[in-house]
Amino acid sequence: MRIGVIDVFGDPNGLDNSKSHGELVVGTIRDSMSQAGEVEGKDYQIVKINLADYRIRTGSKPIYTKNGDVIIDGVIYRDYRNLSLDRQHNYRAIGVVISAYGLIQALEDARNYYHVNVINMSNGINSGGGNALREEFERLRDAGIIVVAAAGNEGRYGATYPARYSEEFDNVIGVGTNAYYSNYGSGVTLNADGNYKGYRGTSFAAPRVTAAVALLLSEGISSYNVKETLLSLSRECTGDYYLPEDLGVLMALLNASEHFLMGKPRSKSGYSPLSPALSGIRSIGF
Repeated sequence: MRIGVIDVFGDPNGLDNSKSHGELVVGTIRDSMSQAGEVEGKDYQIVKINLADYRIRTGSKPIYTKNGDVIIDGVIYRDYRNLSLDRQHNYRAIGVVISAYGLIQALEDARNYYHVNVINMSNGINSGGGNALREEFERLRDAGIIVVAAAGNEGRYGATYPARYSEEFDNVIGVGTNAYYSNYGSGVTLNADGNYKGYRGTSFAAPRVTAAVALLLSEGISSYNVKETLLSLSRECTGDYYLPEDLGVLMALLNASEHFLMGKPRSKSGYSPLSPALSGIRSIGF
């Protein structure tokens, strides 16, 4: 079983790589698989596909954004104000700028080079990326590869892409979480626990479902039936519902009615996601 994680791995400044967004997502998958008794390297393999390798290169010229971030060589750095330019490279990166073509290349590598069974995408763009990206998702569908994508953290109706493709493709599963910041409605297939070691967001709900998909595939369920199976293990969420933080995939499968929920999130908690998604057709947010 090969699980592909398309994300940003490592800190470009060599700081704390263990807390990069991609490593946290991978940690969530490992945690869920471990609770199900699965052993990495024996029962499954995680393939890290680094979006930074596909980013738009801008040279050394910085691009300043209206919200106070700066983009250098396709890497987004947080809040440059009151800092001299020679310190820009000491900022902590929060994401990368990538074209639709770059995203297609990452997906093609997952499909053709790494031969993964399921892809986790805890990121999103606000546009469908045109026909070329849609055609790549058609190829992923035809190859029997499941894509699990975070719905986004803007707290609005409608998921970001590629989660939004769940309305069009049976192999795409859009994942939200029961919290005020989670996107809901169109493109959200189901909700799951979005907490991992103090970090919160749909970014950490998606890998829980990715682990569940990997388990179902390992049990011999066809990739074409996985989405239907997950929905059959779900129930509609009504009223205010708070997801406990200690639930793993194993318990979710044993008692799915309490752990995989469908419907608009209604949590009134004050938790914030790891960071808001970035806006724009060409921006992938984390």
